[in-house]
Amino acid sequence: MSQDPGTAALPAEAVPPPPVEQAAGGNQPAVQQPPPACPVSAGAGTLSSGCNAGASPSPGSSPTSSASPTASASRTASTTPGAVAAPTASPGPAASPSPRTEPYAPACLYGVVSLPTSPDGRLLTLVALAGAMGATVFSLRSFAMFTGDRQLVRSWLPLYFAAPVIGAMLGQLFYVILRAGLISPTAPTMDISPYGFAAIAGLGGLYSAQALEKLKTVFEVLFAKVTDHSDPIGQTLTVSDAQPRHAAVGAPVTITGTGLSKVSRACFSSGVSAVLGAQSDTTLIVTVPAGAATGPITLFDTAGNSVNSPDFTVDS
Repeated sequence: MSQDPGTAALPAEAVPPPPVEQAAGGNQPAVQQPPPACPVSAGAGTLSSGCNAGASPSPGSSPTSSASPTASASRTASTTPGAVAAPTASPGPAASPSPRTEPYAPACLYGVVSLPTSPDGRLLTLVALAGAMGATVFSLRSFAMFTGDRQLVRSWLPLYFAAPVIGAMLGQLFYVILRAGLISPTAPTMDISPYGFAAIAGLGGLYSAQALEKLKTVFEVLFAKVTDHSDPIGQTLTVSDAQPRHAAVGAPVTITGTGLSKVSRACFSSGVSAVLGAQSDTTLIVTVPAGAATGPITLFDTAGNSVNSPDFTVDS
């Protein structure tokens, strides 16, 4: 018996159902059964294992077989006659990052400053900001006080603008000193509380003069102490004595004081200029000129400042 060509290629369950027949009573048609679902091959609409790592496994597949490529390889090897499955080394646990280098989450301070993600960089930024804040408080307070007392000097205004920068640099300097001296340098940064360092940096910026003086005292113990009169630039021209107090024309007179290395001219009471001899920060030797009169000796420095010595008597 020959088959119909239209149905020869279809499986038995895919053969179309017979046409609807009338019920025996004659009025109501018989209920038509839905056709069975056609079988779907594995490659027609499903994802094989490994195509999408983020896709959830299908309900009919095992989670282990769909997520583990090793399991799939084992099944393939077992279905091949005579094949020996090579042992697959299971991957070891991923190495956790060191607490010293583990990055922080990105953060923005005050909506202006973008903090670094590295622990050391973030801590250095925080102490710099704390030092700048302390110095800013000092500058604003000083500016308000001197302005209110009508004693503000315009030449000091650059200090107010430079104070936050100085405070930020002092904050980082104090952090490095304390971190190297009081805390082990090998201690992870993640284990250090930033509040203590930020407090010291802020106070260092607020009292920068006192902080620098304290550092000077500490390091003068470690290093050589600088003499008080080694820098003549910041010294005031003063005269404490002149010896001898009387002398004849042509005799040397030794004047002592401070800032004497800047003296450019020495005049006696008669207005006659004296010849300058040996000169240092604290000592000046002048020669009594002809025509000198009894009275104080007036000294002039390169900046135009002048000071008088005690009275000097010219012997006749």
